[in-house]
Amino acid sequence: MVLNLFKHVDLPAAEGILDAVPALIFLEQGADLVFANSAARALLLGDSDKVWKPRPSIEILWGLAEAAGTKACRVTLPCADGKILPVEIQCHGDESADPLRILVATPVAHAPVHQPCLTENLVACLPDAIAIVRQHHILYANPAFGRIFGYSQEECNGANLLTLIVPEARRQEHSAIEREVKKKGILHLETVRSNKKGDWVDVSMLVAPLIIDGVTVGMIYCYRDIAARKQAEARLQHDALHDGLTGLPNRMLFLDRLKLALNRRTRRRDLSCG
Repeated sequence: MVLNLFKHVDLPAAEGILDAVPALIFLEQGADLVFANSAARALLLGDSDKVWKPRPSIEILWGLAEAAGTKACRVTLPCADGKILPVEIQCHGDESADPLRILVATPVAHAPVHQPCLTENLVACLPDAIAIVRQHHILYANPAFGRIFGYSQEECNGANLLTLIVPEARRQEHSAIEREVKKKGILHLETVRSNKKGDWVDVSMLVAPLIIDGVTVGMIYCYRDIAARKQAEARLQHDALHDGLTGLPNRMLFLDRLKLALNRRTRRRDLSCG
């Protein structure tokens, strides 16, 4: 029916008719979305009166590239409010015969959930927190992510990873991590992140790009809670430098501090110590 509409009226008139349809409708020409109707603009731009500028389909319909050539697929839409909306896309038209295709998106947030695949089951069982992120928004977080950082699955879905668990003082570090991953392909480090209460959590991080068909479409973050290990290391260091009976600094700590003082005096002749 939608295709027949474009056969009998000109494009501006057809777009005006589609604006009155409550469903989410896009027009795709080649690899770009050249039109989004009023309902889609309100969802993606936050205002149905805003002008839609053509942009690559894969920037709006996350997951469409993996379903190339299919007439129906599940993808996600990045909404203006920062949330991620899962939708089912129905494609009408034949790219080989006509470069213009009509994509109708139907939200599936309340649809019956299909049995997860084996890979998702395995990730859900891992004790380490896993987050799959695209453009800073969380597409998937396993149960361990919620246990370590204190967030529910609903709070994680579509949330911005930066505002969720990255402390303000570590934002530049996060940007540096992304740059290093783009250069090296994988990065491992120990740092801190914040939980829902605002407390800092010592974590070991493994970051890698999410690559599909040779294209980087997101990032995979793996977090391991190392707070217990850090506390044990701090306790061992304290015990090594303090008397076990009185708790006072011992000879080893004295010699360590003396060495530091002498080294400072070597670098700065105007400094003295006693």
